[in-house]
Amino acid sequence: MRPLVLRGQLAGVAAMTRGEAHPLATLREALEVQEIVEAILAAPQSSGSPT
Repeated sequence: MRPLVLRGQLAGVAAMTRGEAHPLATLREALEVQEIVEAILAAPQSSGSPT
């Protein structure tokens, strides 16, 4: 199953580089997600129990 998923993702990357339609996030969207995740990971951890 994983090789099929990777093949599809690589096809999306190839389409992106050719300027064609693809189902992947834009590079800007991917960067925004990365920055949000990094901010969450860098935030101080609370000592309270999760809600």
